[in-house]
Amino acid sequence: MADENPHQFSTQTTGVTFAQITDNTDFPHTGLIKALSLMAKGNMAVKGSATDFDITQATSGNVIVVKSGKIYRNGALHTIPSGGADTNFTSSAFNTTADVGSLYHLLVADSSNTLQIRKLSDATTADKVPEYTEGDTIIAVIMFNSSTAALGSMQIQFLTTGKDENNLSIGYNASGYTEAMSIEGSGTRTLFKNKVADADIRFVLADNTADERFEIYSDDDSDGDEGDTALFTVNGLGATSIAGTVNLGSVANAGTDTDKFLVLDSGGNVDFRTGTEVRSDIGAGTLSAESDTLDTVTGRGATTANDIVVGNATVNTITSSVNQNISYEVVDASNPTISGGKTVVYVHDISSLSNTLQLPPPASGNILYIQNFFTNTITIVGNPLINENNTTHPKITAPNTITLEPFEHVTLQSVTDSVPPLVTGHYIISDGDKDRSANYATAAQGVKADSALQTNSLVRYGLTSDLTLTSGSRETFTRNLFTGYAEDSNVVTWTGSSADITLKGAGIFEVNLYGYFAADTANSNLEFDLSIGDGTQSNRYAYYRNIINLNSVVRMSQFTTATIKTTADTVINLSGYIVWTGGNRKLVKTGSNDPYSTATPQYTGFTIRKVAWWVVWKNFWKQITP
Repeated sequence: MADENPHQFSTQTTGVTFAQITDNTDFPHTGLIKALSLMAKGNMAVKGSATDFDITQATSGNVIVVKSGKIYRNGALHTIPSGGADTNFTSSAFNTTADVGSLYHLLVADSSNTLQIRKLSDATTADKVPEYTEGDTIIAVIMFNSSTAALGSMQIQFLTTGKDENNLSIGYNASGYTEAMSIEGSGTRTLFKNKVADADIRFVLADNTADERFEIYSDDDSDGDEGDTALFTVNGLGATSIAGTVNLGSVANAGTDTDKFLVLDSGGNVDFRTGTEVRSDIGAGTLSAESDTLDTVTGRGATTANDIVVGNATVNTITSSVNQNISYEVVDASNPTISGGKTVVYVHDISSLSNTLQLPPPASGNILYIQNFFTNTITIVGNPLINENNTTHPKITAPNTITLEPFEHVTLQSVTDSVPPLVTGHYIISDGDKDRSANYATAAQGVKADSALQTNSLVRYGLTSDLTLTSGSRETFTRNLFTGYAEDSNVVTWTGSSADITLKGAGIFEVNLYGYFAADTANSNLEFDLSIGDGTQSNRYAYYRNIINLNSVVRMSQFTTATIKTTADTVINLSGYIVWTGGNRKLVKTGSNDPYSTATPQYTGFTIRKVAWWVVWKNFWKQITP
């Protein structure tokens, strides 16, 4: 096993845990006195790690192997050996004469930071400790005895210390030791601490020339040398050099003698120049009202980050002789978000977004002019608030909800700085009352608007084949039963086998439903109707029913019509209903002859005409006024 350094003056032994130097076992010898003498001058082994200077023995070859460790020499720390490797000693490093008694050796760190064995020149002189060499630091005494401590089991007495830190106290006599300064070390800093209030810390150079300097250097490559880069120097003349940037926490107002401006010259020195000299240095001209007007300034650059203030708004104004551009964007299904970065927002078809948009987060002072430029009514919701959650404005139809009918607009301003009583959100600043006034447009404008808004878009569908009916059961017409003779997807969409007919957009629709019913003879009441409704109410828009007592073959035409106003896409259903006990009940297809005679052809079908676009006077009058 290794003889482990106990980091103290130990008993002389081997192969066991080393106790402290022990009475009646260890006796004073010159090795102790020599080690203490060297410690008095600052030469001692310190504890750099738990294994510093541990010793392993063998009977041959490297009979002593010593771990590296740390020492003080004249108060300076050194690693022994310098490279930190183990040090090996063969038997030739020791006096091993047999049968002459105990032969003593010193294990030392010499002045070149190398471990050495000091021994007597007379290899037969027993019971005497050899001399050390100037610059040595004693680590241990090693004793060889051919009978009791042969190679492999030589006895060792460590003369080391457990010192693992070192602070420095500087004091003076004030009726006893009084500490003036301490220097302390830790893993994060070295602390120089002045302990006397109102006392100075002074570094004194030996002369007052440029040759003496107080310096702070950095060890750029961490090789432990005296430094690589000068960071801060002050020479004996007071000239100061700083390598990095200078950060001043506060600068006093000069008050007087202010015609001095600091500059950096070509040598890196801080000098001063007068205002006149600075102006000349940078090539600045003389400023005057005559030579540098607003016109000439903007001629050198037409933008500024500063506000331009007009002194008297009733006298001084800023005018432009050209049209001023205002930014805008179009929001539709392909660009479904109001960015907030444009002033004017044109909203086109957003049917795929459920005709709903959210306002962008407010940016203080921004103006948004939102124009519904489509035939659907749209909804705009707040982010976070509109008019502080108030609902009294005509265009606010629910808390934080604006409704714009076709071609309506609203103007809002964003607020984020919460100047009382305002809060963060959007505020409507357009005149909603006039916008919704029934009398806002003049009669002449109304005539012009009416002409501009008329349309005559017609769709027509006819029953493809005779449709057999069940008595007492309503038959709702589906697309697959009809042939389209005139179709326009901008007016009506009807696809697949659906019963839902969609009237497109806002407007006024005229729906005409025709039916020609034929059936065999029966003696009963005949009930027959045609209805225009929706998915929940078959006769919501129109319903026409006949109830007749008959006892004959039935031939009957039926007609119903409805005028429907829509504000967005609207679904309708068309249906027929029959109660008749006679057989062969049917609606006769379009274009066929009466199956029971050669009378004029009858048909079952319907037409839908979009007779006008529905708009609100309040807004559209502005777009048709010359």
